[in-house]
Amino acid sequence: MIKSRPIIDNDINKFDLFVGMDSSNIKFLNQFMPTALHNRIFRLMDFSNSSNIRDVPDPYYGGFDGFNNVLDLIEEACEGLIKYIIKQKL
Repeated sequence: MIKSRPIIDNDINKFDLFVGMDSSNIKFLNQFMPTALHNRIFRLMDFSNSSNIRDVPDPYYGGFDGFNNVLDLIEEACEGLIKYIIKQKL
């Protein structure tokens, strides 16, 4: 089971990778993390090979197909993320 929760201080030592969905997530992570660890921070869409979208859009404002379109973006980016994790042996 996967559950969302706020990031805490101990997470800095516990996790190798921090993935944000949008600019506000990335801004928070950059402020929260020491500068020396900013290389662990990524946008989910950094792992997408087929999209030049930087932030995962809010599906609520995407009209009738908003949720399906955002799901497609996330699934494709997650495939790239998994490949990155395997390649980096994280």
